[in-house]
Amino acid sequence: MTERLTKDEFIAECNRRRDAGLTLEGNTYPIRDEIRDAGGIWDRQKKVWLVASDEDKERLLRLMVAQG
Repeated sequence: MTERLTKDEFIAECNRRRDAGLTLEGNTYPIRDEIRDAGGIWDRQKKVWLVASDEDKERLLRLMVAQG
């Protein structure tokens, strides 16, 4: 996401991602820059990343596995 969101839009986008199951958890630290570059949002309360799409989630999961 490159556009600037209002607070309400940001909350709605986070909720959309949570509801769609677009979360990454586990040892994401080694790939955190890649997650951010893909538009990932860190959910402090749940301690998971919220990603934008199923495609991003699959690609990043493969990267996590490759990182070991």
